[in-house]
Amino acid sequence: MKIGFFTTDWQQGPTQVEGMIAMTYGGTFYYRGALPAFELANHGYETIVSWRFQAAPDGHLRVMDTNGEWHDPDVFWSQRWMHQDAPEQMRRARAAGQIVIADLDDDFWSLGKTNVAFHTTDPKNNAEFNREHYKAMLKECDAVTVSTEALRRRVESFGVPAFVVRNAIDIQRWAQNDPTSDGMIGWVGGIQWRAHDLEILAQFLPQFLKDYGLPVYHGGDSQVPGVPKFHEKVGIDPSETPVGMAPLCDISNYQSLWAPINISLIPLERVPFNEAKSWLKQLESCAAGVPYIVSGGFEEQDLLLAEGTAGRVARNHKPMEWRAHLEELLDADVRRAEGEINRKVAERHDIRARWEDWDTIYRQIAP
Repeated sequence: MKIGFFTTDWQQGPTQVEGMIAMTYGGTFYYRGALPAFELANHGYETIVSWRFQAAPDGHLRVMDTNGEWHDPDVFWSQRWMHQDAPEQMRRARAAGQIVIADLDDDFWSLGKTNVAFHTTDPKNNAEFNREHYKAMLKECDAVTVSTEALRRRVESFGVPAFVVRNAIDIQRWAQNDPTSDGMIGWVGGIQWRAHDLEILAQFLPQFLKDYGLPVYHGGDSQVPGVPKFHEKVGIDPSETPVGMAPLCDISNYQSLWAPINISLIPLERVPFNEAKSWLKQLESCAAGVPYIVSGGFEEQDLLLAEGTAGRVARNHKPMEWRAHLEELLDADVRRAEGEINRKVAERHDIRARWEDWDTIYRQIAP
């Protein structure tokens, strides 16, 4: 089977050659497209990772690979293609005999206004490229792959077959942290894409850090004017508490953001958008080999906990519950033991073991 994987999740970056630029994809496409695509290529599939496509005269969709060569795939796979022409493009491709699959990684119709994507995908702000065109496009696909049951329900409400394929990880790219070292309590993420998640930490974390004289760390600082810093959102005074941070980086260096972390915090506000979030942040914590604490009451987060992670859950969203977990994790031996358990869970979700999940679904959609 020949699959062309197209996404809008590409960025330009500088190179060492003057006048030249490099194209690299973001984390969204990495986990849902590129990672499974590269592994499927080891098992008989022909896969093309693409940043550009065009319609042939008969309507089927051609994709350009990263070397600038065009291909005619049996299956056209796309992610976040929200252009006004998208529904008609998908209709014509299917009429030409091409299988059309989309992947949905977030519930764009439950976005909160604190998330920058609410505004960038709002039809009022962009008439040509928005989430309503995206919905119409999804309705024209043969099927949609999703990362969670909540997203499956969302897609099926559009009248489209949906298949859950949960996120995997490339364990070989993750160094296992030693959580008994001088690492920090930390959070990894981009603030401009969050709900009011960090306000949960504001209720207990500043005082806890002061009480025990501990530093804190944020991996993924945007360094964009107007976007608040982690310590500002959480109410931490850097004159009283040491604050470490690392800037957002491309996906090839993403794992380095986790290197300073001894304990991973995963706060999630109880809003519909977060209800559709996958277990990815937990899985990354496990791959790093560190203990984590996650907000409770979420369907997907409970799944990974049920698999045997040593993850801790603040089920009632009470500050004292978070603090109690942190105080127990001050013991280095406890951190080490939980980190080792978590790492083993992550190893079970290595893409080398989980590629068959994707293979099974693609065989159902395009036998």
